[in-house]
Amino acid sequence: MKLAHIADPHLGIRQYHRQTSAGINQREADIAQAFRAAIDGVIAARPDAVVVAGDLFHSVRPSNSAIVFAFRQFQRLRDALPSAPIVLIAGNHDTPRSVETGSILRLFEELNVDVATIDHYIDAEVATGKVDTRRIYVTGWSNGAAMGFLYGLNRTGIAAAAVYTAPNPFEAFNDPCPQTPVSRRARSDGEIRLTNKRLPVYHVHNACDIAGICPNGELLLSQLLTIRVRFTDLIINDDETPAMPNVCDAACGTNPDADVNFADNPEGYTRGSQNHTRWPKSQTQGMLDFFRAHGGHARWRPISQP
Repeated sequence: MKLAHIADPHLGIRQYHRQTSAGINQREADIAQAFRAAIDGVIAARPDAVVVAGDLFHSVRPSNSAIVFAFRQFQRLRDALPSAPIVLIAGNHDTPRSVETGSILRLFEELNVDVATIDHYIDAEVATGKVDTRRIYVTGWSNGAAMGFLYGLNRTGIAAAAVYTAPNPFEAFNDPCPQTPVSRRARSDGEIRLTNKRLPVYHVHNACDIAGICPNGELLLSQLLTIRVRFTDLIINDDETPAMPNVCDAACGTNPDADVNFADNPEGYTRGSQNHTRWPKSQTQGMLDFFRAHGGHARWRPISQP
């Protein structure tokens, strides 16, 4: 049996003040390049199994760019070695300190929810000739909704996004590297450029939501309105009716970054959790109507890589 072993990549680490010409921290870029080369080596060796033995990321809550980069590399690995088990082991840097925080490595369990895979899937469907390339939409729930925001706001071929109860993908849960979305070129690591700010988005979320993420959703709203994203925000009550007025329930948290610990927001972690884990069936028709009302401003163009 041939085993490939990688340890301590520490993706997302940022040190010193030197930047690349693209505005990326030089240390982070060097680490990413080394990890890409390691994946190339593993693919060339064609092992029977792959083990990443600790600290894939440098922190419990890595930056969005580090997460997307890791997904792309593991998707390359999975495409090249479809039958080889890939084992990820948390290290001291990316192991959460509380049960409520959860492990970032859970995102990799299926290895099919990343940007590269969505590109591949859409390209495959478009290739059948049965898709209206001006009406390709994205939706999602919870973390999948956050991914829907990120994906749609960076793909000009997406006509609209309608999602349910998304945490802010740019800043949530004491993110050590929050980023401000901008429509121009990013000037620092604290900014992230969105290339599809014309995307119409519809966010349905709960006035009382898990960990108090309703105010976090309103932070996302303010960030995207600043760069003139067409954002429709609908806050709903426990019974799925629209909140009147359209505001969060303060009893379930007021922290715009959301609450990491149960003790900081017991109402959000109890009543809010119940709301978060049920789909608002009464709002489904409104989300579908939102899609129907928005044809794309650009046709989808194949972009996935082999």
